[in-house]
Amino acid sequence: MIDPDEELQEKASVDEAIERMEEHVSERDAHEDQGLIEKRTRDAGLDDG
Repeated sequence: MIDPDEELQEKASVDEAIERMEEHVSERDAHEDQGLIEKRTRDAGLDDG
């Protein structure tokens, strides 16, 4: 039989891993969006550089 405390620790560990993964995906998506914005700005000739 599984110890309830051990089961809670495993669930917390899984929850933390999922949270880290979601943060990573969110950051990756934000970087991709920023890249698209910069590309569109350059393509439109609106950049300062």
